[in-house]
Amino acid sequence: MGKDFQSATKLLPSFFTMSKGCSGSRRLHSIMALSDMYQLAAIATYRDKPSNNVWHVERLDAGFSSTDVNQAFVDHVMAKQLALQLPNNTISELKTFNLGVPTDFENLPLVGAIGTRGGSFAAQFISFAFRFPTTNRGIRSGRKRFGGAAEEISSGEDIAPAFLTDMDTLGAAVIDPWETAAAPGIDVCRFVIIKRIKVTNPTTGKVSYRLPETDAELSFYAPISFISQDTLRSQNTRKEL
Repeated sequence: MGKDFQSATKLLPSFFTMSKGCSGSRRLHSIMALSDMYQLAAIATYRDKPSNNVWHVERLDAGFSSTDVNQAFVDHVMAKQLALQLPNNTISELKTFNLGVPTDFENLPLVGAIGTRGGSFAAQFISFAFRFPTTNRGIRSGRKRFGGAAEEISSGEDIAPAFLTDMDTLGAAVIDPWETAAAPGIDVCRFVIIKRIKVTNPTTGKVSYRLPETDAELSFYAPISFISQDTLRSQNTRKEL
């Protein structure tokens, strides 16, 4: 359940995408390069307990780096996320690296990046969530959950309409190309869902998953729609915190 929104971007064949270069002009480019992929970890705490979120993005011009990706997150996404979270939710650092270029990384400390919503504390493991329907039948739909919500956003498990509207604002920003405040109209990167590689330990049989390490292993999609989930979610990994 929840609202389903789709961006106005036309869906192109899986091996091409349309994006803006540094000049702002439109161009086609191959999207199957690991060196265009970044992981951004927003290191956060809620009531002094870990509340991190990990994002993956594709840069939309080869001239951009981890520094640009971090700034685009700060300018395009972060304030909309924090508007849904209590002041005891703090993002202290962004740790970003290029999946294919070891020298392209940046750890960016943040000051004053705290939630701006009022209300009473909810439990650590209570979260609000989004689903990003897949556009690639070989990859499951992505999901993202956020803690730090106020008790007042819901009645029972049902999220209040006013909060859903604010969730929609964040969801729309996430699936739109990310820009910096210094260069509006120039797309730095876009949010993507990357397919993990299954690894089975030959001795124990234990299964784990990792990020791709070569262009050949890379498979992903860029969401063009999102669903703001209209009921609260629980993050089991945070119940013991």
